[in-house]
Parts: sequence; structure tokens; C-alpha cells
Amino acid sequence: AAIKGMQSKIEAKGSGASQENTDAAGFADMVKDGIAGLDNQIQRSEQIHLEAVSGNLDLHEVAAQLKESNMSFQFAMQVRNKFVDAYRELNHRRLFWITLVLSGLVVAAFAAIGNDEEGLTVLHWSIPFPFLSTNFIPQADFYKFTFAQLGVGYWLAWIATIIGLVSTASIFPDFVDRGSIDLMLSKPIGRTRLFLTKFLTGLLFAGLQVTVFTLTSIVIIGVRGGEWEPWLLMAIPLVVLFYSYLFAVQATIGLVTGSVIASVIGVFLFWFVVSLVQTGDGITLAWRITNEITAERKMVRVEKQEVRITDLSARLVDLRLAADGGD
Repeated sequence: AAIKGMQSKIEAKGSGASQENTDAAGFADMVKDGIAGLDNQIQRSEQIHLEAVSGNLDLHEVAAQLKESNMSFQFAMQVRNKFVDAYRELNHRRLFWITLVLSGLVVAAFAAIGNDEEGLTVLHWSIPFPFLSTNFIPQADFYKFTFAQLGVGYWLAWIATIIGLVSTASIFPDFVDRGSIDLMLSKPIGRTRLFLTKFLTGLLFAGLQVTVFTLTSIVIIGVRGGEWEPWLLMAIPLVVLFYSYLFAVQATIGLVTGSVIASVIGVFLFWFVVSLVQTGDGITLAWRITNEITAERKMVRVEKQEVRITDLSARLVDLRLAADGGD
């Protein structure tokens, strides 16, 4: 994500070329260096405080330290403002709250079902289903299986992702609108950081949704299933990473075309092609494995027939020898 207004005291000292080089360095490196610098400034401030108490204080060093501390504070505040701006932009999107409510309903349905010795349970009702009973699958494994297959496999990976892509489709087309982008570029902020800010907004949509769903699911599995599984938090980075690929394609199409409809159609076509390739690869792999298994079975049958033929041949020889001896 980019940081709006961070360059007022830092980038104003450099030329336009230095501003582009700073943008090219990447937002992740900027955040990392800024946090490290902020930590160093805190430690240095503590050291200056000790020197002031002991009387060994250089006024020039104090002035330089105050200036650096002010810049570090501005960095921290503007990083915080960027996340606040991203959240506010999501807050104005109705589909964000609709998806969050739907996630709550899915979690409620997840908590309402279970299994007992007879089969599947829904609230206080029991449905005979031997293959889902606790005799066949333990209660904790039942909830973990439901979370992995239905919660992540269908809700987060498909339905919530589709809603998220539709909801965030207008971020970049609105951003490249002439009046909007001219107003933003009139501020001393690099383009790269502006683009990254918008990209963070889309990822924040997916991150908040999957975080809320995963945390509540872990609580349900712990309370209903009796096992607390913090490793299920791995679903958060995996789903966000999956969403980031699709959103990157959607953002690129939105920047190029400036059309919300084109970005939605384009990312869904990309998703369809990728899914088709993945399905075709799975079918090809299954076909190859099937052929290998079939060939192995044929070889086993041929070997068994050869053994039987050898046994029959040996018996025929014995019978002939016995017949010759009887004559």
C-alpha cells in the first residue's frame, strides 16, 4: 500500500528523478526501512535523555535528533493513515458489509451442524447418517473437514472471492478517472505508492473477510469439537495470496481499459482459463495414472497366466511320463 502525503518533508528535498527512484525501491522496502529507522530513533532518544541527565549533551546533536525523530514520527503516522484510508474506502463499499454478514451466516451454519453417535445433527435435531456419526469420524475431525472442504474450498475460494472481485472492481477504474488522478497527482506522492495504496485496499477486503471467518471457525472447532487448531490460521495467507493473483489481473485490466465491466469480465475469463488448465492437467494426470495402473494389472495377469501355463505344462509332462510308465 502506498502512503498519502508522506513526501511533504522527505521527498520535497529531492528532485523529480530521486522521487521516481524512491518509488521504484518499493513500498515494502520503504516500510521495512522506516520501521527500522523508527526503532533506532527511539533507542537514540533514550540515549540522549540519559546524556541530558548526566550533563553530557551536545545541542547540535539534539537538534539533529529532533529532526530525525520528527521524520520518523511522520512516517509512522502516515503508514497508519494509509491503513485508515484503505479501511474507510472499504467501509463505504456496501458489498464489503454484505459479504461480512454472509460470512457470519456461514459461520452460524457451521456452528449449528455437528455429528453424534447416530449421524448428522442440526441444532437439536439428529439425522441418521452412519457415515457421519462419531463412530466413523470423530467430532473434531468432522469440523476440521467441514472447514477445509466447505468453508475454505467453496465459501472463501469461490463465493466470497467472486463477491470481493465484484466489490473492488471499481477501485482502479475510478482511480484513473481524469479528475480523480489529476487531483491525487497534484500532491507530492509518487504514482507507484498511489497504485500500491489502492492495491492494499483490495487485499484488505479479502484479508478482513478471511481473518474473521477463520478466527470464528477456530473458536467453533475448539468449543464444539474440543480441539484448538491454531494451524488453521494458515488459511489466511493462502487465501489472500490466491486473491492477490486475481486482483492483480483485475487491477491491470482496470488500469489499461478504465472500465469496471472489462476488469470484471477479464478477471473471470482469466480465472476460467486457469481453472480449465488446472482441470485439464488433473484429468491428464488421472488418465496417465489410470493407464499405468491398467498396464500394471495386465502385466500381473500375464504373469499369472504364464505361471498357470507353466504349471499345466509340468502336469502334462508328469501325466505323459506316468502314462508311458504304465504301458
